[in-house]
Amino acid sequence: MRENQEKIKDINIPILDRVWRESTCSQKFKKHCMFVADIYISLLGLIKKVDNAKGKLHFFPKTNLKGVQYLILPEPDAYFSLEEKTGLVKRYFLDIFDDLPPRMILRKRIKQYFRYFEKGYWQDNMKHDFPEIIIVCPDNTSKRYLSNFIKKMLTEKESPIHFYLSIREMIKLKGLNSQVLQKVEV
Repeated sequence: MRENQEKIKDINIPILDRVWRESTCSQKFKKHCMFVADIYISLLGLIKKVDNAKGKLHFFPKTNLKGVQYLILPEPDAYFSLEEKTGLVKRYFLDIFDDLPPRMILRKRIKQYFRYFEKGYWQDNMKHDFPEIIIVCPDNTSKRYLSNFIKKMLTEKESPIHFYLSIREMIKLKGLNSQVLQKVEV
């Protein structure tokens, strides 16, 4: 633990420890927070491997997104950008579903992203391209369902939104990278 802490200087270990010890937080919430932290750490590792460590990661978990104007509500679990040394920046929204939610909840979230895109809130106010959306599913069943639903929505709406799907266990094993993400294409 100590050597990882030295490698990741911008993580406030006492605050993470406080969240873990907090008795009013559910185990589900704690595990969710730890999974978001694991994703952050895997992205730091990815950045170190790309462009001879000249790239940059900008990572904002949900708590940092509260109150950001023109952001989709409810806020995603994280918003992050990966900047290559060439200056190319890729932006992402990250939504994580811990348990198998009712399909209605999955559909509702996808429809929210389509409405958010169509209304142009991000495009008009953030002065950046619309972020790509990464959805982490609890299992392959929900991933397949979401893939089919998103394909249907992309066909109907003809929107240039990019969705990527993965499952929690794959990210736990390999980190968040292109190997574990499946792009949803029509």
